[in-house]
Amino acid sequence: MKRIIALLLAAVLATALIACSANKDDDVTDPGIDANGNDVTENNAGETVYEEADLAAIADSLYDGIAEDQRPFVMSMPLTSEDFEFFTFVPYEEGLEAVANEPMMSSIAHSIVLVKAPTAEKAQELAKAMKENCDPRKWMCVEADIVETVTNKNLAMLLMTTTEGGMSETILKNFNALDEKKVASLKSQAADVESEENFENFEDEFVDDELTEGEVITDDENVVVDLPSVDVDDVPAAGFEEENVPAVMPEVTPEVDETPSVTPEIEETPAVEETVSDVTIDDLYALTEKLYEGINPEDMPMVGTMELDSESFEYSAFVPYKDSYLAVENMPMMGSQPHSVVIVKADSAAEAQALAAEMEANADPRKWICVSARSVKSASKGNLAILVMTSVEVMPGDDIDEAAAEEMSNTKSEERAQLIIDNFLANA
Repeated sequence: MKRIIALLLAAVLATALIACSANKDDDVTDPGIDANGNDVTENNAGETVYEEADLAAIADSLYDGIAEDQRPFVMSMPLTSEDFEFFTFVPYEEGLEAVANEPMMSSIAHSIVLVKAPTAEKAQELAKAMKENCDPRKWMCVEADIVETVTNKNLAMLLMTTTEGGMSETILKNFNALDEKKVASLKSQAADVESEENFENFEDEFVDDELTEGEVITDDENVVVDLPSVDVDDVPAAGFEEENVPAVMPEVTPEVDETPSVTPEIEETPAVEETVSDVTIDDLYALTEKLYEGINPEDMPMVGTMELDSESFEYSAFVPYKDSYLAVENMPMMGSQPHSVVIVKADSAAEAQALAAEMEANADPRKWICVSARSVKSASKGNLAILVMTSVEVMPGDDIDEAAAEEMSNTKSEERAQLIIDNFLANA
């Protein structure tokens, strides 16, 4: 009897295990696909994270619903390991990505910092640390009266702004409304814009203009050599049978023999035209890193470099933007420090010379409003132009009076600006 009962219990237990196993299999979903069909990954906390996100595009989208005249003119700048802590107020760690979205005018207290962490848990940790360590008076002349940190999956945001305009509520609402579908859409739109810009640049570079009569393009794109005009109707087409094409064309031969030598034309080309180089935006970034050789880092503000586009170019370079320009600005992380270096790639050496002079003539050493640059200098090399505005402050003390400190400040400012110019000329 006992054996029969045991067998019955074993059968019931086996049936229960099979049922549980079946139910478990029915509940399993693919953790790599969310409800919107987007690829996602689960972190240790069991929450999905944004694997692919264009932080600059997200930052721009946070102003949706705010009229342009109700918000400052802002730009997004990717943060490196060097400037990460200045904007986030927490130390940089491997695996973190971030952008800072701030106004070009340093007298406006407004900053959005987005950080993409590996996990949602890490994002929450970063948000708490940013809130505890941030300085709403980082601009010195102005102060943010609203400081908020929030997270959305593995994204952490630090918002410092003012109550004026009521932007904070809309920005926070837009950030909290982000989901996988919105983030994927923003990344796709940003990729489409970049692809379109690259195509336009490709088109500008490779669409050939029709050659005018008497011109020929040499290996040097800046040298145009005048040649006698030749009637193309008199030139035989390649591949024709011999009986259909005259073997000798006397009318063409004398003109070819009288073609002036190319050498004198090249020798008469101004030397400045021969130094034109086709640099990339990465080359300009690399060049800025060589500008401060010989300057004590302790005497320099913490600086970062960003690319100038059609919207920001004229504010920094003081001349109108041109589609063919490439430009970067190297400036301090602290907006109240009067220092700016702008490098522009022009179309020719002659244009770069004129551009450098125009930038210096139009430069406003008080662009920072609260402070002013003591030295403004410009130069050019090849088709690159540079504008330097900087200031070194020497404070009066027991061993130096106010007048002497002022004179020394001007002298040191001029010396620093000239050294940056010299480094530019040596490395461009």
